[in-house]
Amino acid sequence: MDEKLSFVETGIKSITETLNLPLNSSMTAVPSTAGGFDDRAVIVRKHTALLTEWETVQKEIQVLREELKEDKWLTVFRTVTDQADGMMSSLEKAVNRCQDFIWQVHRKGIGSAEDPHTMSQTSLVSLGRIDNKGTTFEFFSLLLDSYEAKKK
Repeated sequence: MDEKLSFVETGIKSITETLNLPLNSSMTAVPSTAGGFDDRAVIVRKHTALLTEWETVQKEIQVLREELKEDKWLTVFRTVTDQADGMMSSLEKAVNRCQDFIWQVHRKGIGSAEDPHTMSQTSLVSLGRIDNKGTTFEFFSLLLDSYEAKKK
């Protein structure tokens, strides 16, 4: 797009330079025909209208460029928001597992916190702990490690 705009701008400058030479020389010269100045006046009016329109287009281009910059930032913020939502969801799951573990320990005592029948299957499967091997402290360590990894 910038390449095409540059091409148009070069063309307009060329036309302006071409029109300026004959117009400057014709101001001092006497027209050879009765309609000579009328034709030049029409050309000058059209050229002036073209320049005015070109300036308007350039202003619109600048506004559009600013909007594009804003759109890029909106895309970046949306992406970051989606990533943060995913991280928060993962962290929330880890917190829920920790709360579930603490609730189990508080409700039934330390020995039953690892009982695969009392913990939710989702929590146990996600931690890889469906069997009843290991101690409560090891299970707590797994929960804590999972939580800390997601917290970062």
